[in-house]
Amino acid sequence: MKDIFSKIGSIYRTYKGRSFSHLASGAYRRIMRKSMEYVPKIANIFTPRLFAVAIEPTNFCNLHCKTCYAQRPLLYQPRQKGVMEWALYKKIIDELSQLNYVIELGLNFGGESMLHNKFAKMLEYAASKKVFQIGFNTNGMLLTDDVAQAIVNNRIDRITISLDGLRERHQSIRVGSNYNIVARNIINLIRKRGAYTKPQIITNLTVSEHTPVEITEFINRWVNIVDCVVIEPCQNENLEVINRMTFFDQPTNQKKYCNFPFFYLAILWNGDVTTCCYDIAGINVLGNITKQKIIEVWQSKPFTSLRYAALTNTFGPEILCSKCNVWRTEFIPSSKQTGKIRSHYDRHCKSYQLVKD
Repeated sequence: MKDIFSKIGSIYRTYKGRSFSHLASGAYRRIMRKSMEYVPKIANIFTPRLFAVAIEPTNFCNLHCKTCYAQRPLLYQPRQKGVMEWALYKKIIDELSQLNYVIELGLNFGGESMLHNKFAKMLEYAASKKVFQIGFNTNGMLLTDDVAQAIVNNRIDRITISLDGLRERHQSIRVGSNYNIVARNIINLIRKRGAYTKPQIITNLTVSEHTPVEITEFINRWVNIVDCVVIEPCQNENLEVINRMTFFDQPTNQKKYCNFPFFYLAILWNGDVTTCCYDIAGINVLGNITKQKIIEVWQSKPFTSLRYAALTNTFGPEILCSKCNVWRTEFIPSSKQTGKIRSHYDRHCKSYQLVKD
C-alpha cells in the first residue's frame, strides 16, 4: 500500500509540474499511460491536468461526406444545429487563458468552422492570449483570401485540410466539395505564409474505399507541397475502424484503456461538454459551460467517474465509449525513410514528410 501511494504521489507531482511541451511529447504520454495501468484508483485520487480543448464554432457543414456518420440520421441521432455565441466563446477563451499554462486549442468539432461569421475574429482573440497552441481542421472550401490572411497574421500553429483523394475520388466521397478549389486555396495559403514557419499546413486523407495505389498517388502529389501528409483510418457510426486489419499494416499496441478523459474535452456550440472528438452526436454530455466553469466540469464527479470507468473498462451501456474500438489499437511509434520521403507511424496515424536537403 505504501508503495502504491508513493507511485501516485510521484505521478501527481510530475504531471502537475509539466509544461505543455513535455505533456505533448509521445514519450511522456506513454509513461503516464503505463503508470496509470497499474494504479487504476488514481482516477479517484487526483484530477489530471487538462491540456487539450476543442471548441465547436458551429455544427453546420457545407458538405455531405459519405464517410461522415452525421449524414446518417437513421443510424446516428443528429444534434440540433447552431452557432456558438461570441459571449460564450469569449468566456471559454478567458477561462482557459487563466490556467497559466499552454493549452492545445482545436477550433473545430462537428461542422465546418469557417461557416461561423466571426471565425477570423475567433482566431484573433485566442491568439491574443498567447497561451494557446491553436489548430483546426477544415474541408478547405471556405479558405478564402481573407481567412488565409487572418491565419497567417495571427500565427496559427496548424491547419489540417481534408482531401479524400485526388479529384474524382475526393469529390465522390466529399459530396459538395471541389478538388480544384480546395487545392487552389491550399496553394494560396502557402503563398501568403511565405517564409514564416506558421501555420504548419497538413493535408489529411481518411481511408475508406481507397486502394493502396490511390493512397500512394495522393501522398506523392502533396508531400512536395505541404508540410505533412496524414493518412487516418475511417470510423463507422458504431465507432469501429473500417478496414482495421488493412490499415494497421505496421506493428501495433493493444491498449488497455482510452486516455482521452485524462487530457481532453470538447465544448459544443451550445456549451455542452463532451469527452471525445468522435462524439459528434453529443451523447456523453458531462456539463455545460453556460452554467459552469470549465475547470468545474473537468473536476466534476461525472468526469472523475468516467476516468475510472476508462481505466477499468467498466463503461455502462448508455455511454458511447462502451461500443468504441477506435482507441484499442494504435501503432507502435516508428519511422522509416524511402527515398526523400520519411514516413512516421504513431497512435492512429501515418504521416509523410519530404526530407529536405
